[in-house]
Amino acid sequence: MKKLLSFILIFLLFISFTFIKAYSYAETISSSLEDKFLRLHIVANSNSSIDQLFKLKCRDKIMSYLNLNINYKTATKEDISEFISNNINNLYKICYSLAETENYNTDFKIELSNSFFPTKQYGNILMPEGYYDCLKIEIGNSSGNNWWCSLYPPLCFTEMSAEINNNENLDNISSLKNSSLS
Repeated sequence: MKKLLSFILIFLLFISFTFIKAYSYAETISSSLEDKFLRLHIVANSNSSIDQLFKLKCRDKIMSYLNLNINYKTATKEDISEFISNNINNLYKICYSLAETENYNTDFKIELSNSFFPTKQYGNILMPEGYYDCLKIEIGNSSGNNWWCSLYPPLCFTEMSAEINNNENLDNISSLKNSSLS
């Protein structure tokens, strides 16, 4: 009986040790990844179809601007952060211009911040949850579903391509908007 209890105790200690080491390893990997990424985070005004569509249009305008001005092949995270920091006013102009074009009356909050993100899969890359540096764009009340991707390394393009190829929601939302405005 003593041998059985000793075996169970040793087994439980081994299992506990294994879990502690695995957790420690995961924390180390996660914290080292957090420092290496710069993410884009856009939060919609609400979950209405019009607000969600506007969020995606805002994303497209911002991504177009960044793509025209950043060489992602050579840029570092610091280069991109510096560019964004120096061009916050231009990002505001882009968002307000889009809002005016779309007759969408709202305010924006745009900042470089450090925000919490849940676990996210980009193709074959799994990014663990954690606090990441990001360009955060909050539209209006910012109480709707959000969209995020990675500006550095540049995984937004992978994410957007998958969305466009696998998602008919944009057409559905556009038709909803057009019918609700009639």
